[in-house]
Amino acid sequence: MQPSAEPEVVDCDHISWERYLANRATLRDNSTQFQPSRGAPRQGAGLLQGLAVCGKCGCRMRLQYSKPSAAYLCGTRHQRYGEPLCQSLTVDHVDRAITEAFLQVIEPAQVEAALALAEDLERDRAAVERQWELRLERARYEAERACRQYDLCEPENRLVARELEGRWNEKLRAVAEVEAAYREEQARGLVPLTDDEKATLRALVGNVRALWETVETQMEERKRLVRCLIREVVLVRDDRRRATGGITTIRIGWWSGAWSELQVHRPNSGESARTSHQVLERIQVLAQEHPDDRVAAILNAEGLPTKMGLPWTYRRVGHIRLRHGIPTACPIVPKGAGPRGDGLVPVEVVAEQVGISRSVVASWCRYGFLHAEQKAPLDPRWIRLTEEDLARLDGTRAAQGYGRWRLREARRVFDLTENELHERVRAGQLTAYRAHIGNHWEWRIDRTEQTPQTGMDQPVGIQAASEEVE
Repeated sequence: MQPSAEPEVVDCDHISWERYLANRATLRDNSTQFQPSRGAPRQGAGLLQGLAVCGKCGCRMRLQYSKPSAAYLCGTRHQRYGEPLCQSLTVDHVDRAITEAFLQVIEPAQVEAALALAEDLERDRAAVERQWELRLERARYEAERACRQYDLCEPENRLVARELEGRWNEKLRAVAEVEAAYREEQARGLVPLTDDEKATLRALVGNVRALWETVETQMEERKRLVRCLIREVVLVRDDRRRATGGITTIRIGWWSGAWSELQVHRPNSGESARTSHQVLERIQVLAQEHPDDRVAAILNAEGLPTKMGLPWTYRRVGHIRLRHGIPTACPIVPKGAGPRGDGLVPVEVVAEQVGISRSVVASWCRYGFLHAEQKAPLDPRWIRLTEEDLARLDGTRAAQGYGRWRLREARRVFDLTENELHERVRAGQLTAYRAHIGNHWEWRIDRTEQTPQTGMDQPVGIQAASEEVE
């Protein structure tokens, strides 16, 4: 008995008796009105649709789709005789085990399938090319025959010669058309497969797992593939209570007549609502270099939703970390004077290294002279203080020629208001440098990533006006 397939349609008035019986068997197997028919594969989530059999009563198990998760349910005796339900098994853990078993079975034949497919393509190519050669040979023979007929005609028979000349021209045009079509067919794909193309073909056929997991592969196609090898699957649920879930015994009946048995872990209701181990490991890695809000953005970008299918937020990441004891290297409240995992430091570190007060650091952050991050208005600030930032703050860059204009001069040169100037600095379009002039400090503005300016490049005729932000 072959797996369910579409009945063969033959373009004739009659079909053979064997084909008639095969079509009837296929239609009967695709229907759900007969037992033990499996039904035609559909787009549902259950991979074992029509294949799952209850290991307790022997009845066919059906799929039940609910909001948390789909399940294989044995309710035949309950519907017929009012008996209790035999068993119910969630789809996820059963389908994962069946998928792994199916992929492991077909893996040894991957290379042979690739080579056989390459040989089939080469034979088809050779057959098609031979057909084109025969067409060319036929057309050229007919043209040559028409030429011989024309040559044998006597000059006095002008009407006959004119008719033979027309036939000859027609055969020559036919040869030209066949040759042009042959060249187009060769350009489209009649060339032999190269070594690179054969390697690509082997990789395509060999990487069955990638083809199975790709989003373009529909669930109906996966079910058809499984039915090509698996005849039925017997499921038995272990009802002994365990704190960590139970055991599901899976017996797979192959079309070859062999049977294989698997025992897989069945998660309980509490375990199924937990965050997956993959997401927890990802959060643990990201928390060493990013705060919770950035961790949430990265998880959403990678397509890893929560267990309930919701997008990650700052609070959800923090709740998962606290629940599973995952520490973060980027806390909201400073724990000591060291930097965070992303390199940001507390306000006290900036004030101590630059030699200013904390209120001045807050002013510089508002003006955009320092890059700061703050989760909420009342939360502590975290400041970026790299070597480049220190060079801007201690006057090193200003002594090297960076910082062309004072604040008032920059507003006039760029035709900006004070707020617009600060917005440009915060956006990174302009850079602020702290310069020591005489006995005081002042801020200078320059375009971002400017090279040091010489004295000749300084603006001429602009009055020096000291503006002390501190």
